[in-house]
Amino acid sequence: MSIPDDLMWSYSNCSPIFSQQEIAALKNAVKSGQVHPKKAKEDLAKKIVDEFHTLRAEASATEILALSHWNEYRHRVQSHIS
Repeated sequence: MSIPDDLMWSYSNCSPIFSQQEIAALKNAVKSGQVHPKKAKEDLAKKIVDEFHTLRAEASATEILALSHWNEYRHRVQSHIS
């Protein structure tokens, strides 16, 4: 998917993942030629994916922990019934 350079900043501004300072610094680096726009897009995309991957991993860990507690509880109940 191709995203125009100007649209990249709009997406970044809509996201709570990025601080205004981060966006301004990256935008200035692109504008001055220190960072290629494609590299900036890749970095922004990676940060978004990392953030959501972390959230998904945390949710999965919570679900696994809850399931393990449930299985332990179920095993105790079954051993008392038997």
